[in-house]
Amino acid sequence: MIHRLVRLASRVAPKARPPCSAKSANDARTFRRFASVFSSSASSLSNAPRLSNGRKRTAYTMSAAVGGVAFGWWDDQYNDSTVTRNLRTAYHGIMIALDYKLNFDPNSLESINALHERAAGRLLEVCEKNRYTSSPCLQHRSLS
Repeated sequence: MIHRLVRLASRVAPKARPPCSAKSANDARTFRRFASVFSSSASSLSNAPRLSNGRKRTAYTMSAAVGGVAFGWWDDQYNDSTVTRNLRTAYHGIMIALDYKLNFDPNSLESINALHERAAGRLLEVCEKNRYTSSPCLQHRSLS
């Protein structure tokens, strides 16, 4: 099968290219000039000093820190700390759920009371840090 394809390909003559016109010659010269500009700038970029891995890591860490501080300022200025409050509420909700999942013992009344005390303390801490913002939402929810 492959031999047949090779013989068939050898029988087909390549098409002759049309003669070069003045316009296409001008285009070719323009392309060579354009390509030479980029090849010289590419070689100068390859000679540029590169950062070592330690410096890259430091640059990425500093960029993340500056971005985090800027995001925190923006959230506090324009969003009334909405993202921060939501993250805090989600974190403490997960911690309370894990506390109940891992430490709940239906046979021990003392451990259940201690567990409820820890959960209530965490909820109080969230409400105080969130400036009781979710309290009206909870009151509305409890009335419906």
